[in-house]
Amino acid sequence: ELDACLDALEGRFVPPGPSGAPSRGQAGILPTGRNFYSVDPHQIPTPAAWRVGQRLADALLERYLREEGRYPASIGIVLKTKNYSNAEDILRDADIAMYRAKSIGKVQYKVFNKKMHAQATAFLQLESELREAVNSGGLTLHYQPILALSGQRLSGFEALVRWDHPRRGMISPV
Repeated sequence: ELDACLDALEGRFVPPGPSGAPSRGQAGILPTGRNFYSVDPHQIPTPAAWRVGQRLADALLERYLREEGRYPASIGIVLKTKNYSNAEDILRDADIAMYRAKSIGKVQYKVFNKKMHAQATAFLQLESELREAVNSGGLTLHYQPILALSGQRLSGFEALVRWDHPRRGMISPV
C-alpha cells in the first residue's frame, strides 16, 4: 500500500484492488490537490476515472495558477479505511489535514489521523463556548501594573481579559 500511496502522490495511476489502492476500491473519490477532489459515482480507481481525475486536476491547477499566480502549496491526505461511510466525511478529514499542513508552513502535506479530528472538534467547541462567553458577558477585565525596572516605579497599567470557563477554570489570553 505504501508503494501505491507514493505512486498516487507522484500523480501516477494506482490500480484498484484489496491492497493496491489507498481507497481499496470502495470510495468513489480521488483527491487531486489542495481543496480539489474528483468524485466518480461508478467507483474509482479505474484507469478511466484516474484519467478523468488527472484532467480535472490539471484544469483546476491551471485555473488556480492563472488566478493566483502560483501553485497551491498545502495538501491534506486521507487514506480510505472502513471507518468512512460517505464522501463528506472523507472531504472533511482531508480539509482538516490540509489546514494542519498550512499551519506548519508552505509546501507541506499532512496525512489525516483521528487525533486531528479530535483536536479540530475540541477547537470548534472551545470557539463556540468563547463566542457564548463574549455574548453573555462571561469575560472579565483585569488590570496589571507595569513597573519600570529603573527605580521600580509604576509606569502604567495593562488591561487583560480573562475567561472563567465553567469546566476549564480561568483561561488566560495566551
